[in-house]
Amino acid sequence: MNGDRLRTRLHWLDDFTLEVDGVEFRLLTDPADMHRAGSTPDSFVLGKNRTMVTDLLELDPETVATIVELGIFKGGSVVLLEKLFHPRRLLCVDLLPDPVPALEHYLDDQGLRDVIVPAYGTSQADRVALGALLDEHVPAAGIDLAVDDASHFYPESKVAFEIVFPRLRPGGIYILEDWGWAHWPGAWQEDDSPFGDRPFLSNLVFELVMLAASRPDLVSRVDVRPDMVWVHRGPETIGNTRFDLSTTYLSRGAPFLPMP
Repeated sequence: MNGDRLRTRLHWLDDFTLEVDGVEFRLLTDPADMHRAGSTPDSFVLGKNRTMVTDLLELDPETVATIVELGIFKGGSVVLLEKLFHPRRLLCVDLLPDPVPALEHYLDDQGLRDVIVPAYGTSQADRVALGALLDEHVPAAGIDLAVDDASHFYPESKVAFEIVFPRLRPGGIYILEDWGWAHWPGAWQEDDSPFGDRPFLSNLVFELVMLAASRPDLVSRVDVRPDMVWVHRGPETIGNTRFDLSTTYLSRGAPFLPMP
């Protein structure tokens, strides 16, 4: 099944409502709207816009058998990934300790407990806990697709990349969502903007670009899109040693100084 055949299974009711195989997805991008809205087992909140969904159709489902998603929120992205790719294993991780009722009901109703593994109460920046989950639930260097839609904070997202990226197979894709929040117009530019006291997530994007220039054997390509960054895994094995992004790219010995 290629992207064109996948596209025929997506029924867009409008730019903000999608139906796939009998499950509705309500696309919301305003943080307040996303937090107010709730998911049900047949209607999920999805924190993406239409372009972010259709971009996923570039991936061949035949090559996406193992998925890791950081950030469960209200379950919409987990269910959408399952609907699009029918993976053999989908490990999803969230910082909040409480299970998402709509997702839990969906897993039981669809008989997907052997496929989708929700791991609640785990920080994406916890090297030990996240590493243990990966060791237990996904094959070594066998992740086909990883999606970081978790904290959107630079230090935490960088640690998560260092943990998960070495476990991608050659040719696998690591997606960093909503990387550009420090550069969005409107309220995001005000003194009291959301995440106003946090270093820009775009710092990580700059480091990933430097890694691609320094080590194309590790990162063969970085696609920077308005809402997502796609990092393409190169052929070189990283191994089981701790991966440190800051000491892997080359910068003539000059330290990287994050913004702001």
